[in-house]
Amino acid sequence: MATSPTDLGNTVALPCPSLPDDVIMDIFARLPAKFVGRCRYLSRAWAATLSSDDFADRHHHLANHRHSPRVFFLHHSSRDGPLMHVWSPQDSPNGAPSTLYVPKAANAERALRIATLVCRGLAIFQTPCTEINYLCNPSSGQMAALPEHEKMFWYQDDVLGRHYTSLGLGYDAHTKKHKVVCVYYGGPRCDSEGFPRFAGCDLYVVNSNGRWRLIQGKPPAWVRPNMASIFAQGQVYWLADRKINIKPAEMVIVSFSLANHTFGTLPPPLGMDKDIRSLPKHHLTKLNEHLCFVSHNVSNSFYDIWLLPEHEERVWNLHCRLDMSKVSPDMTNRFVKWPNPLVTIDNGSRILLVRPRSLAHENNYSRMCAYDPMTGDVDDMFNGSDMVYDSITSTTDAAVYEESIVSPR
Repeated sequence: MATSPTDLGNTVALPCPSLPDDVIMDIFARLPAKFVGRCRYLSRAWAATLSSDDFADRHHHLANHRHSPRVFFLHHSSRDGPLMHVWSPQDSPNGAPSTLYVPKAANAERALRIATLVCRGLAIFQTPCTEINYLCNPSSGQMAALPEHEKMFWYQDDVLGRHYTSLGLGYDAHTKKHKVVCVYYGGPRCDSEGFPRFAGCDLYVVNSNGRWRLIQGKPPAWVRPNMASIFAQGQVYWLADRKINIKPAEMVIVSFSLANHTFGTLPPPLGMDKDIRSLPKHHLTKLNEHLCFVSHNVSNSFYDIWLLPEHEERVWNLHCRLDMSKVSPDMTNRFVKWPNPLVTIDNGSRILLVRPRSLAHENNYSRMCAYDPMTGDVDDMFNGSDMVYDSITSTTDAAVYEESIVSPR
């Protein structure tokens, strides 16, 4: 039997075992974003590697490989200021979301709303009635104000004109950069045909140390104010009115290509384009990486969820119908009245639904459920653990997010 140095009476230090660099990076790529950020301070070499675009892509793929949805809820407490609750089936086994404080950036003590859905780790939060907008990474908790924009103004509509801006956020896979799109309207309301008379678009590349730059061309329709934009398949989307004050009214979807920096239009699902009076009952979201159109039929009490498989084909597929007649009245009022679909779970058999912020605010709690379109069964994903706020709180937003080490700064 072999003898060790200790057996011979010697005090020889054994070499410290080490892992190959590629194994270490593979471990880092599976860690939550917060832990990866801390590891950057342990070594200059690690700091360089963990900050590279190649590692960011690797981390985004492997850290989210479990396909476990993550949801954050953003609201404003009169006592604590901006708060963010995060939830996932794996990290919240008892159903109760965990609470994070939103970083106190300049003027961030005001109420925040989600201006864009999360795009590859980043989202834009907006402070209503101000010109301040923030890029935020929900998985790391980092937040930074966007550069000032001279045309950034909050929505106002009066007899003199229609002035507002709307933001979009996307990811350019070719340049591996996030881009912020600012669509703005101002001046006289419209021309003789109902189209925007004064409108434009500026672009900002995140982490480029640059400024907003003018994009040639203008939005072809009036994007709806106060509605979150959607990024899917290389395009930023807004729900819009093709023209105003001119009949017949027409609903349209405005798109903006992150690769070509050009606008386009897309028709909504068949029969919805002339349903302009019902526009508040329709909204855009993203479901499983596809653009999603949700329509509400009031008379028949059902919601249709349409998906756009390919942008170029411009053909909508009816994914499923949420039939409220299958759901008990108590469950309908508590969970699925005016629902917003977030993501599918259980191999696509069920859909996570969250109540929109206006209804969640009425009872000072947020609700999320899993809905089975085949049976109408509804399950409370919080297991009765309400996120109860104080008596004076602003509206609440919710969105799906993923682990990402991308910095908003």
